[in-house]
Amino acid sequence: MKLLPLAALLILAAVGSASWAAEAPTPPPLVYVPYDKVPAADPKAASVLLPYEEFRRLWEASQRPLGEPGKPPTGAALTTFELSGAVSGERALLRLSGSAVAFAPGWSSVALPPGLLVAELKGEDERLVLERNPAGDGLLLHLPGPGTWRFTAEVAAPVARDAAGGRALELALPNAGGGRLDLLLPEAGAELAVAPALAVDTRPEAGGTRVRAVVGGQGAIKMTWRAPVAAAAGEALVLCDSRTTVTVGERSLAAEVALALTILRRPLADLALRLPAGVQVLAVEAPGLRTWEVAGDELRLHAREPREGALPVRLRLERLLPAAAGATRALDWATPLVRGAERQTGLLALRGDDGLALAVAGHDGLAQVDPREAGAEGAAAAFRFLSPPPPLAFTVQRLEPDLRVQLHQLVRLAQDETRIEVVAELAVRRAGVFALSAPLPAGWELVDAGGLAIDDARVVGEGAARRLELALRA
Repeated sequence: MKLLPLAALLILAAVGSASWAAEAPTPPPLVYVPYDKVPAADPKAASVLLPYEEFRRLWEASQRPLGEPGKPPTGAALTTFELSGAVSGERALLRLSGSAVAFAPGWSSVALPPGLLVAELKGEDERLVLERNPAGDGLLLHLPGPGTWRFTAEVAAPVARDAAGGRALELALPNAGGGRLDLLLPEAGAELAVAPALAVDTRPEAGGTRVRAVVGGQGAIKMTWRAPVAAAAGEALVLCDSRTTVTVGERSLAAEVALALTILRRPLADLALRLPAGVQVLAVEAPGLRTWEVAGDELRLHAREPREGALPVRLRLERLLPAAAGATRALDWATPLVRGAERQTGLLALRGDDGLALAVAGHDGLAQVDPREAGAEGAAAAFRFLSPPPPLAFTVQRLEPDLRVQLHQLVRLAQDETRIEVVAELAVRRAGVFALSAPLPAGWELVDAGGLAIDDARVVGEGAARRLELALRA
């Protein structure tokens, strides 16, 4: 019974050898596996039908030797960590619990970020070693061999505080895929902001506010918080630093006042300033200002909503002066003060218009400084004060102008007239002049007058009182 398949194979082999020279042999379309059980009526019931090329591919793949196992992408890595602790004073004290996995045989290392300030490290194995990274910033945790290694460390971080009472904490985080933060803030009901945005849970508890966050995969986080307004105790604390420049003119005192206010403890919507006597308020500028009004010697500011923190305010004030009876007059200036401010410091600078000389009579409570060092370039005098000073007394003297003229004259004689052309080079010192006057001899008439400084020219008076008046441009 088994001779028939063998004969068929021999015939196929003979045919194949006869056609070898003509063309390459082609593999049979099907191979019966197992070969000695040729299917009869239903092939799928007793055997598997498989194309020859697929059978050869599977056979060759089964004969290949097994390859070497792949090397890990890194020698060691941090897997998880947890930072837990509390903010105390100006620092945060935290406990870092973490685990690292070493893959390679022998020693391997994982890096900790540069901003992580580690005070002490303990491992479950005494061979765990922590050292500063010799190749750069940060720390290296050395692992003695393959396996999972757990460790704990004491970590500290500084807590910053701003002038408005807010606090900020920046934490550098280990490079691990999973991480958690559990931190207690001392302020109960603190208003918290975290960057970048994370999954954060805050809950009030005894001693402050508990903050829990998932921080895995982050390089660093920044937390800012402040006590809620309702929890702030006491009245608002206002600090003021002012910069006032007073310009003295013939008939007025003009003041530019810049106030740098700092409002602490609780927000304020209204402020009151005490004004110097006799001044007019020309302008008030402040962020969020709704309106302002003058009531007696007070300037009252009303904001759209309560403000806290830094608040800049700018004022323009003017005080009109009566005509002076002589060349010298005595004046004073009182510094504008914020009602109820806990501290008031500042700078006061005096300037004089052209033609005026200023002399300070007394400056009790004021320390005189160099105007250039104080940033008041061109001022006649500058003073600093560390508490509200009394009014500054000074005298103003009107300077007489010092005129120097050089004349160039050309006389032209003719039969019916004599013409004189005069060029005057005028130098004005000490004080400015707005007009010039000169006698005009009888019989002479003004033909023309010109020059960059001349605004108008005319002849006034009669007879011997005739004069040439020149109005000068300012």
